[in-house]
Amino acid sequence: MKSIAFPKEYNYCAIFLTLGCQLKCSYCINIMDYKRSDLAKGRRAMTAQDWIDGLNRIEATEDLPLSLQGGEPTSHPAFYEIIKGVDRPMDLLTNCQFDIDEFIAIVPTSKFKRTAPYASIRVSFHPEQMDLMDTVERVFKLLDNGYQVGVWMVEVPDQMHIFSEAKYQFQRKGIDFRGKELLGEYNGKIYGHYRYDGAVGVHPEEFKTCVCRSTELIVAPDGSIHRCLSDVYNLRNGIGHVLDESFCLDRTFRFC
Repeated sequence: MKSIAFPKEYNYCAIFLTLGCQLKCSYCINIMDYKRSDLAKGRRAMTAQDWIDGLNRIEATEDLPLSLQGGEPTSHPAFYEIIKGVDRPMDLLTNCQFDIDEFIAIVPTSKFKRTAPYASIRVSFHPEQMDLMDTVERVFKLLDNGYQVGVWMVEVPDQMHIFSEAKYQFQRKGIDFRGKELLGEYNGKIYGHYRYDGAVGVHPEEFKTCVCRSTELIVAPDGSIHRCLSDVYNLRNGIGHVLDESFCLDRTFRFC
């Protein structure tokens, strides 16, 4: 199949293997949007070979890898088969709740290792659903077996007391630990910084229109390609499919 090249302005490649996750964090946008639009319906699941064929088309590089995410990407039933079949630089965004020994036995460290300012395996720590010391043990085991691992935690106001302890536990071992800004509404207040005032949390009657263009390749669980996460979550405005022989990325402005 013809390869998919990135325009020079592109800066990210998000591969949503699944939107499913074994955790149910109260602030999770996936959970909230599942409740609103029942995203599991109306999407044809990609087979492992579909994913392998589609992802190997993408001209990912050390500087612009395939970022496997979700949901929880390791919960995809064919996760290991996909990993084995894809021959492109990859990152993994995960909650690290998978079987660590199985992962180490199956996945060579070279699959998620590259020169970058952040780790190729980025663990999201969610104290609502995850135990800190269990997560520390899991991360250290991956690190001790040669994987590049960093840890991120969403800066939820009610959880910042845990943030300090988590930062200490990970940084004492030299692990990159970072906060991730909470975006959106939480307990009736909008959090985060946005390019446009009022871009998040508005009521439907306040919606406005514009034209926009993306700097990201975003692939949904069914292989459809979208310009933004909002379109992925709401199953709208697909611009192509990762298995479409004629598809190519461009910098076209599109109505929104």
